[in-house]
Amino acid sequence: MLHDNFIKTAKQEGPEFKALLNILSSLNLHTKEGRKLLCVLNNIIDYYINREVEYSDDVKMPIVYFPLCEDWAQMLCEEFVALKMSLLWGKSTRTNILSSYKSKPFIYLPEKVNKKEREACSKHFRFKRDVAKYLTDDILDMPSNANEKCFFYSRTLSDEYNLSLKTKGHYHFIQDVVGDSFSTEKSLIILNGDEDEVYKKIEKNDGRFKIPHIFLFLQKNIDGRNIQLCMKMQRSTIKEYNEDYDAGIHNVIAFLFSQKPYRLQRIYENKHSLVERWQREKFAETRDFISFTKAEMDYLFERQEPCIDFYELGCEINAEEYQIKNTFDFMIQDIAHEVKLRNELAICFTDQSLSKIKEEILNLNSEVNEEYTDYFLQLIHNEYKTELTEILYNWIKFHEIAVVLDYNIDVYYKKQLKFFLQSKCGASSVNFYTFKNFKAHKDGLVFLNSIHEQKILVLSMLNHCTGRSWAIYPNSFDQYHLNPGQSVLQINNKIVFDPRYSWYSYRYKEQLRLLLT
Repeated sequence: MLHDNFIKTAKQEGPEFKALLNILSSLNLHTKEGRKLLCVLNNIIDYYINREVEYSDDVKMPIVYFPLCEDWAQMLCEEFVALKMSLLWGKSTRTNILSSYKSKPFIYLPEKVNKKEREACSKHFRFKRDVAKYLTDDILDMPSNANEKCFFYSRTLSDEYNLSLKTKGHYHFIQDVVGDSFSTEKSLIILNGDEDEVYKKIEKNDGRFKIPHIFLFLQKNIDGRNIQLCMKMQRSTIKEYNEDYDAGIHNVIAFLFSQKPYRLQRIYENKHSLVERWQREKFAETRDFISFTKAEMDYLFERQEPCIDFYELGCEINAEEYQIKNTFDFMIQDIAHEVKLRNELAICFTDQSLSKIKEEILNLNSEVNEEYTDYFLQLIHNEYKTELTEILYNWIKFHEIAVVLDYNIDVYYKKQLKFFLQSKCGASSVNFYTFKNFKAHKDGLVFLNSIHEQKILVLSMLNHCTGRSWAIYPNSFDQYHLNPGQSVLQINNKIVFDPRYSWYSYRYKEQLRLLLT
């Protein structure tokens, strides 16, 4: 569920932000659909660059991780930050573009230019015209001094910058808003991937210009590692720049984007790796890791909510039934493969299944009370017959269905379940899958799971184990990644799964809270 403060942040647009988006809209086709994303990004940047610096070595190194992004999101954010920090934060870049346009408010075409060069000149003119049109006198500059410059790293925009300089007929606005050295009049210095060159620039500058803000858009190489430049920008390195060369660095903001399906463990691993390797802080103590829930990312990209329904069985049972359940839980708590047994109990809809699982329980633990076992099996049989059968019948509606179970369910129970779903619930066909089939693989630009049916019924429980090296995914708590047209009904059978299910659910929410706060 979305918090009201998050929705307000995603809609909090000032005149400066609107002016930047008007300029960006003609440069990037995804500006409109990425508006909320940019609004959140803009508020994060404003928070850090406008904060009050308490002492000279007060350095913040926030990591902003955007999960579940569209493929165009990172490029859009990179271009927005480049525009913001060059046209609003630094006065010289904006002044030069405005004066250039006012001196030549028309397209100037050199002699003997080809079609590509004419198009490049046209793009160049339109960019300067838009800057002059939207950055009017009432659009205020951000606080900066004449002797301050920012560092900016984006592999994509660095390539565009170099290509624009070397290739006639190629234009990207980045060539008008950044420079590559301290000698440039521009306030934004773009970095390449060479960490040694960055060190030399700071050493040669020796404090003449301050570098209060550094923006890094993390990208991975073919081997899956973040580029060396970003990983070299560690707290110890920043401290050296400030102490030895009076660099005046106060904020180093790293942005990380992922298109993969949402997974809490992935956020945990990224946070753990970057906090310890890059921020050089203790994982539990960091306060500068910012990320988002799946619901928040869906809101930012205006996605439709996936059709996933949950039905909880056994939340309100009377005192006698509750006593029967507690006694049964106590009897099976020391049985080997207890979770497997509970998952099999969750699909015992037929008399034959109940008879077999009773035999299995008595064989697993000779001290189990047979009378209480009968009471418990009768309890779940009554609940399945009076409540769950009708729910399943109304949901299935004579469709083909996929049933997701834990991997180690006995074949006998599967056969009985298939018979029940076809004979009592109207399923035209039933195919069995495990949680692994929810795992999405990339097909072109989209991620798809390997389940073929449109209706998916989840009857088993699988723990998430977030924060462990052996964490399991997919599971009952990370939201499933569905193909177009698919819907899910998950039965949270608390009569059978509790107390384990409630404990796992609490731990998942607690892990999410700890990771995102």
